[in-house]
Amino acid sequence: MQWAAYRFDRYRDGMRNADGFETIDLQAGGRFGVFEQRAAIDLDAVIPADLDWRLGLAAVIEEKSGGKSYWALAHPEGSPDFHHSDGFALALPAADRP
Repeated sequence: MQWAAYRFDRYRDGMRNADGFETIDLQAGGRFGVFEQRAAIDLDAVIPADLDWRLGLAAVIEEKSGGKSYWALAHPEGSPDFHHSDGFALALPAADRP
């Protein structure tokens, strides 16, 4: 299992590692037919309290046979595009955070 978190200045431009995600507590496990992954993220460490953010979570699952499937909170029309703004479906308004 691999994990990555990035920030972009604009659509597909200015990619860099997202600070603050280095200490994510990843737990993965499962049983026949089920896979579960949990990540604990301290949002206060990565999102300034006075900014509204939208979060896009995505995964590319590659099977042992080489087949791939693409998963996200939301997909824009057409081919999978994890950079498209329509995929950032989870709103994190500054006013809702303590």
